[in-house]
Amino acid sequence: MIGTILTAFALVLGSDERQIGILNSVRRLAGFLQLFTNHLLERTGSKRKLYIYVYVVARTMCILLALLPLLTFSPLSLNVVWVLISIIFIFSCTDTIGIVLKKTWMSELTPTEIRGRYFGLRNIFVGLSGMLVGYFSSLYVDYWRNAGKEILGFQSLFIFTAILGFSTLFIAVKIPEMSTSQKKRGLKDFLNSFKAPFRDRDFFIWMVFRGCYSFGVGFAGPFFAVYLLRELNLSLATVAIYTAIGNTASIALSGLWGSMADKYGNKKVLIISCIGKSIFPALWIFTTGIGSIWAILWLGFVHSVRGLNSAQQITMLNMSLWLSPEKTRPMYIACESTIVTVLSAVSPFIGGIVLGAIGDNNLELSFLGWNYSLRAMHILFFISAVLRSTSSTILAKVKSDSP
Repeated sequence: MIGTILTAFALVLGSDERQIGILNSVRRLAGFLQLFTNHLLERTGSKRKLYIYVYVVARTMCILLALLPLLTFSPLSLNVVWVLISIIFIFSCTDTIGIVLKKTWMSELTPTEIRGRYFGLRNIFVGLSGMLVGYFSSLYVDYWRNAGKEILGFQSLFIFTAILGFSTLFIAVKIPEMSTSQKKRGLKDFLNSFKAPFRDRDFFIWMVFRGCYSFGVGFAGPFFAVYLLRELNLSLATVAIYTAIGNTASIALSGLWGSMADKYGNKKVLIISCIGKSIFPALWIFTTGIGSIWAILWLGFVHSVRGLNSAQQITMLNMSLWLSPEKTRPMYIACESTIVTVLSAVSPFIGGIVLGAIGDNNLELSFLGWNYSLRAMHILFFISAVLRSTSSTILAKVKSDSP
C-alpha cells in the first residue's frame, strides 16, 4: 500500500510536495512505538497474539482509505489530505510494531548458518509477489483513470487490500512460535533495557550508521515517484514497468547476495551495495522523458541499480540479528528501528522544504561546451547522493561478521 500507489492517491486528492514529504514523514515517526514492542510482548505473552492485534488495526485503516474520498461530499470543512495523513499515521503505528515482531519471530525460526540463503529465498518470493501486485494495481488504476473514475479505482483497490490482509491472519495463527517466558517488568527495568543498546559499543556504531544512511535515503526517496509522475509526465502503468525492472533485478540477485553473505560475511556485501546505492540518486539527474530510445534505456538502467536493494535488505537484517544479544533482541531491534524511522521521517520533510525553497529556480551548468540545467528535483537527488556516500563511511567502523 505504501509506495507509488499511495503517492499517486495523495496527488489525486490534491497533495503538494510539502504534504507528500509530511505523508512520508509521519509514517516513519510512528517508529517511536517500536520501543514499546518488548513491553507489549511481555503483557500479551505471545508474539502471535500481539501480531494479530496490531495487523487487524492496520488492515482496518485500508478500509478507511477507501472511504476517504467520501469526505469531499461532507458538509464539514475538512482537508482530505490531512485526514489521509492521519490514517497513514495510525496504520504505521501498528505496522511498525509488527515489523519488530516479524524480525524477532523469524530469527527464532531460522538457523544462523543459513539465514543469508533463507532471507535471499524469502526476498525472491516477497519481491515477485510485490512486483506483480504493484504492476497489476497500476494497470487497474490506469484503467479507471482512462474511464474517468480514478477515485473509484483507488477505493476498490484499498478494499481488496484490506480483504487480502485480513485473510493472511488465518495463516499467521498457524506459524509456530517459541515459548515466551519473559516476566512483566516495571518502568525502571524498561528504562534499563532501553539503555542497553546505546551502551553496547558495537551495536551503537551500527545504529549510527543505519540512522545516517536512512536520513540520506529518505531525503529524496519519496520524490522519485513524484518526479516520474509530474516532471516526466509518465503514466502510472509506465512507472510500474520501470519499478518492475528494479524489483526484477533485486529478486534475481537475492540468491546471489544471500550466498555471498553466508560465505564472505554480511558486512562485505553491505559495503558493496552501499557504494552502488550512494551513486543511485545522482543517476536520476540525467533522466529525461521517454521521447528517445536512449532515454528509455537510461531510465531502465537507473532502475536496475535497485538490484542492490536485496543485498541491503538481507545483510542489514542479518547484521542487526548478529550484533544483538538473543535475550534482549526485541529491544535492540526496536531501538535501531526507531532511530531509522525517526531520521527517515525527518529527512523527507526537510527534502520537501528544500524543494519549496528552490521552487522554479534552475542551476545552469556549463562544462567544455556542454550545458545542463539542474531543476529543484535534480539538486535534491544530488544532495541525497552526498548524504548516502558520507554516511557509508561509518560502516567501515562497524564490527565485521566475516567467517
